[in-house]
Amino acid sequence: VGIALIVLPGPATVVIPAALAILATEFVWARKLLKKFNGGIRYLFKKR
Repeated sequence: VGIALIVLPGPATVVIPAALAILATEFVWARKLLKKFNGGIRYLFKKR
């Protein structure tokens, strides 16, 4: 199931950020990656 989520575009856009949010509670590397992801999303929506 996990490999299919990487290849298929739809579900991965929801599952990957949710998984990062869960991992960010325990791991610093996941917290940093989640902050970068959130910054990129805000930048994309700000440009519109």
